[in-house]
Amino acid sequence: MDKKKIIIIFLAIFLIGGGFIFYKKNHPTAVDNQKMTLKQASKIGEMTTHQLLVQIKKTGSSYERGDIILTKPADWEFSDTEKSIFLIVKMDLTPKQGELLALSLIREIGKKDETGQPVEESLKRRKFYVDLEKSGISQDDEKGGVVEDKIFQWDILKEKEL
Repeated sequence: MDKKKIIIIFLAIFLIGGGFIFYKKNHPTAVDNQKMTLKQASKIGEMTTHQLLVQIKKTGSSYERGDIILTKPADWEFSDTEKSIFLIVKMDLTPKQGELLALSLIREIGKKDETGQPVEESLKRRKFYVDLEKSGISQDDEKGGVVEDKIFQWDILKEKEL
């Protein structure tokens, strides 16, 4: 082979490898989502106002007080039942942040499945929660409702510890 062919092959390998690394870095997998922070997710997609459906009552369910059940666009109309049972607050989020807010708190248990992926154990139904006291809700208040007149900032969101 002459030098020209060797250089072309080397460049092709370099470009393909670089493209793969770029793709992996910019297209996180589900496992990567568990490691992604809300700040990192804020750079993926356009920030728009969302509504968060938040568990406010202390129940025997797998959801804990303050857990974010789901996120919906600002124009979503919740049912009267949802409004009476849950707290509904507004926040500016990217779609990726909304996705992260619905993640469970999991940990890897040190084993791999048959495909080589880490085996995970679910510890809590949600990884993130709303600090209700920081959002102006007293510890004893379990009444659902919609906070209409305020768009909350990130400082009301907390991440649960392992």
